[in-house]
Amino acid sequence: MKKSFLIACCLGTSMFLYSCGGGGSKESTSESEGTTKTESGVNEIGATGDAIDLSQPSDSKGVGPVTNYEVKPFNADLAAKGEMLFTSKCAVCHRLDSKLIGPPLEGVTKRRTPEWIMNMALNPLEMQQKDPIAKALLDEYKTPMTDLGLSQEDAEAIFEYFRQVDGAK
Repeated sequence: MKKSFLIACCLGTSMFLYSCGGGGSKESTSESEGTTKTESGVNEIGATGDAIDLSQPSDSKGVGPVTNYEVKPFNADLAAKGEMLFTSKCAVCHRLDSKLIGPPLEGVTKRRTPEWIMNMALNPLEMQQKDPIAKALLDEYKTPMTDLGLSQEDAEAIFEYFRQVDGAK
């Protein structure tokens, strides 16, 4: 029953997003941010700053409660908890290897800092308002990430799962 409900929710959300999305041009402009997004995933910021290429690594820590995180040796038990959390809370909008409602997350630990990843999980609303990368992702995917009410321990577990997916041993 839960699985059927989840599938129905995903289909309903997908249909809603599809119906709200426009066809036509593969370039969009956001006047309030002064950015232009191209099909390549590069968000060009007008005269106010540098271009943001979402595929490139960033050393940003984002905005939120995690200001400094020391990466410890890989913890398989924590990664298993993170996989369960990802499946139950994140997989509605994210896949590891393909776009869904949100971006694919495979390789995220190679592109973003642990602090950024955890702050996005813990503090998505403020991140999408203040962090340039989160703003660019919102501009590209058009659907804001919702606050899932995760604890910092949950965010660490999900980060550890992403490390496992990205090859940490």
